[in-house]
Amino acid sequence: MHYFDPLENLTMAALLGNGEVHSDLHGNKLHFSYQASKEHYLSQFIDTHNLSSVVQLNRKKKECLIHEVDKNLDIFSYSTGNIQKVLNSKYMSKQSLLLLIIVFGKRQLESIAIPSTNSSDFIRSLGYLIQQNLGVLTIPSSNSLKILDIPKLLINVLQLDLSLSECVELAGYLNEQEKRQIIHGAKNLVRKTNVYEMV
Repeated sequence: MHYFDPLENLTMAALLGNGEVHSDLHGNKLHFSYQASKEHYLSQFIDTHNLSSVVQLNRKKKECLIHEVDKNLDIFSYSTGNIQKVLNSKYMSKQSLLLLIIVFGKRQLESIAIPSTNSSDFIRSLGYLIQQNLGVLTIPSSNSLKILDIPKLLINVLQLDLSLSECVELAGYLNEQEKRQIIHGAKNLVRKTNVYEMV
């Protein structure tokens, strides 16, 4: 089984999101724009995983640059060719999908929307992968993917090996009603556990 390191996961998340590949004399680079609210998370991610030599933030432009993309993964050749190969490659992981949601997701009235500059077929395939790997229904549109059941997403991904910052970012997508829903569900679970232990 392949071990997905943090750089691989961030690279894949960027390729699935709005990341664009550019070439210069020093090789291929992948860059993506991010919301100001994601800067602290990205900075912490880079520091925690010692990626500052290959991943840099332009805080003024709100852009992230990943150097030497073609040395990170062989998904690079897939991303510039048949886009479907990125989605079906052996380098897909639950963690890269989770990073996609954390870094590129935007809270809307009733959903998390993940904007994408990719094709409609790509977005539909991505939605299917998220449903299969993270267990939540997704609604594709022409330029974004929407996740409606945010509490279910949070509960499902808590089974993964999440960092505290990832938990905070995901919990930040919850509105007050959804927070109460999770608290109510947790209280019911505790009550059922106590009854079981008494029996």
